Amino acid sequence: MKRWCMAGFIFLAVLVVLGAAPASAEPADSPAPGLAEGIEDQLNEWDTNQWDGFTSGLSEEGRAFLEGKSIGEWIAQFAAGGYAFNIEDWLNMLLQFFLGQLTGSMGIMVQILAVVFISAILQQLEGNLSKSVGQIAQFACYGVTVILMMSCLASLMGETRDAVHQMTSLMQAMFPVMLAMLSAMGSFSTAGVFQPATAFLTSGIGSLVENFILPLVFLAAVLSVIGNFTDKIRLDKLSGLVKNVSQWSIGIILTVFLGILALQGMGASTFDGISFRTAKYTVNTMIPMVGGMFSDTLETVLGCSLLVKNAIGLVGLILLGLFALAPVVKIVAVIFMLKICSALAQPIADDRTVRCLHEFSSVLVLLVIAVLVVSLMFFLAMCLLINAGNTAVMMR
Repeated sequence: MKRWCMAGFIFLAVLVVLGAAPASAEPADSPAPGLAEGIEDQLNEWDTNQWDGFTSGLSEEGRAFLEGKSIGEWIAQFAAGGYAFNIEDWLNMLLQFFLGQLTGSMGIMVQILAVVFISAILQQLEGNLSKSVGQIAQFACYGVTVILMMSCLASLMGETRDAVHQMTSLMQAMFPVMLAMLSAMGSFSTAGVFQPATAFLTSGIGSLVENFILPLVFLAAVLSVIGNFTDKIRLDKLSGLVKNVSQWSIGIILTVFLGILALQGMGASTFDGISFRTAKYTVNTMIPMVGGMFSDTLETVLGCSLLVKNAIGLVGLILLGLFALAPVVKIVAVIFMLKICSALAQPIADDRTVRCLHEFSSVLVLLVIAVLVVSLMFFLAMCLLINAGNTAVMMR
């Protein structure tokens, strides 16, 4: 229950970010001419067209959320303050996507229930068959059920791996740009602190999930299948240990990484803000007329850099949510169907099949946690980068 509450909280947090603006909001007024030109100059320095390739990795529903706009158009719109999300339309598309996945997952439920029904018939006819023939028939039905579930698991693991790869590639493209803009704003200490942390995040997290977490999920599924194959072999405790190891690993890495990142980031932002404030005061004092004009111009340039950096961060947050959306919704739909399947099969199926269905659904929860935690780490790292620049500017 706690895992579902955590997953739901994270998912709702992503939705809140995606729908941060009210549906009835009108686009903000155009920025001042000097500010608008500064924003345009900042955008021209970066080739945002190369980021449009990330939209091809989105699902059809994810591309619909972007309303046909390019990444550059979204960044420019955010930087100018002229955005207005229609949260109703987004929630309707999300609901339709979930219902579509439920409908698509009904096929595996029907197949499993058909095998369970055949197994129940064979169980009733076992008195008319020899004991060995009856057991072979039961094992065959259980084997077919396992094959169906393992095939589904392989497909969902592929979805998870692709989503993590897409999120990692997105962050590898956006983090260097945001760090460069932090340096351009004079936040050298902040950029220096975040650079090794973001490098570890983009290079290490994807490998960790693909080479450690996903194999553990597969191992837990295999142990659940073997443990329910016969009453003589019980592996439920070992399977539970594997699940706990994967959860503990993700939790420890998440806690340590974000704790260090947040503490160092806050200190560096304060230092950058005070340093710039001291330099500005020195210039204004030593060169009264020209120094004031120079500092005002510099503040305008820094303000434009801040707006563009934050716009890139917001677009990155939206893309993160969309990359995580498809696999999470698909896995949740399959889990829901397996829960229904185990409940309907319990009156007629043997205990091992029902236990296997139930444990298999709990294994799939690990995939949901893996996707949500990876997206959460990228999500919070991006938010910290956005906040770091804001803190430095406020200190000025």
